[in-house]
Amino acid sequence: MREFGTIRTTDPDFDAFPVLRRALDEVPEGTTIWIPPVGPGEAYRLSAELDVDRHVNLAGSWGRDKNDDNGNEVYGSILQPLDRQTQDGMTSLLRVRRSWVSVDGLALVGHGARAGSIGLRFAGDGESHHTHGALARRVVAVGFAAGVTFGAWSDHATLEHCALNGNTDGITFERDNHFDHFVTGSFLDGNERASIYLPAGVGTDNFAVIRSHLGFSRFGILHEDPDGENRGFSGLVLIASPIEFVSEQHVVLATSGNIRIEGGYWTWDGTPARPAFTVRDVTHGPVWLSPRLDEGFPNPESPALVDVTGYANHPIYVQTPLNDFARTVRRGSRSLPLVAGGRADGGALTSLIAALQAAGLIEDGTIA
Repeated sequence: MREFGTIRTTDPDFDAFPVLRRALDEVPEGTTIWIPPVGPGEAYRLSAELDVDRHVNLAGSWGRDKNDDNGNEVYGSILQPLDRQTQDGMTSLLRVRRSWVSVDGLALVGHGARAGSIGLRFAGDGESHHTHGALARRVVAVGFAAGVTFGAWSDHATLEHCALNGNTDGITFERDNHFDHFVTGSFLDGNERASIYLPAGVGTDNFAVIRSHLGFSRFGILHEDPDGENRGFSGLVLIASPIEFVSEQHVVLATSGNIRIEGGYWTWDGTPARPAFTVRDVTHGPVWLSPRLDEGFPNPESPALVDVTGYANHPIYVQTPLNDFARTVRRGSRSLPLVAGGRADGGALTSLIAALQAAGLIEDGTIA
């Protein structure tokens, strides 16, 4: 990168944007631009969004301590808005507009979580230019409204071994994002509101989170009520991805379906009088819940593990012991019965019969 101009990373008023923009414009497509690490307290400060609008990759290197005793301090190849006012005027610090672009080892450091600013945003130009197959590997984003956003006309984008901490939300989605977004081996914890946030009126298909850490926030996954629009998570999979120490709820969904949460564990921070899992409408596929509910962190104030508040035309299966984590499994007033237990030992059948009897749909709950 330094071949394209002089950059003073020690000067807090120096704008590195023109040099980076020149590098993006002039290198051959398919090139990787190396952004060297800088010293403590230094950064490549940008006055405008860095828009990767050619097939050019970015690479750097960063490191940090475990953020228990030093806040969110990051060292290395740091990109940062020039100042707080600049960040407030940006949609994002770094945008990936083209397909198969790789962003590897960059640290995106904002000036504090606030609505309207994004660290890394995958967003194409429309039907003719999707951001298809883009990859962020070992990217850290801290101090933004959203660490990473899967924006409009993005599909098959992947995060690998990323750290999205100290933001309002770790990951967010925009309307008109497309399909197949994947997160593996990443840390989405320590954000103010949620590890994963889906705004009202926004939906996404086939979102998978594998071996990643959620929590240390108010919500693990939060989906705002879509006000009647049937847009939400269609195909949400969490595998070996714990949701740890949330202060309000683990998963809150509106219009959703085909949800599978396998492995990992759930713990509480405090005892909010809320269910761990809330879903309004289950409209396009069953919900399977089988995380380990940590008996070391029960919530005696929780009215239920699961609460369905609206219409459900697909069942919800709870296949894990409650472990005093919550008091009961409950269904909503207009939903189908919830089923807990396995098929082999007859637990699922017993649970189903009991739920049908409680709903007044059968009179005799005995099992011959």
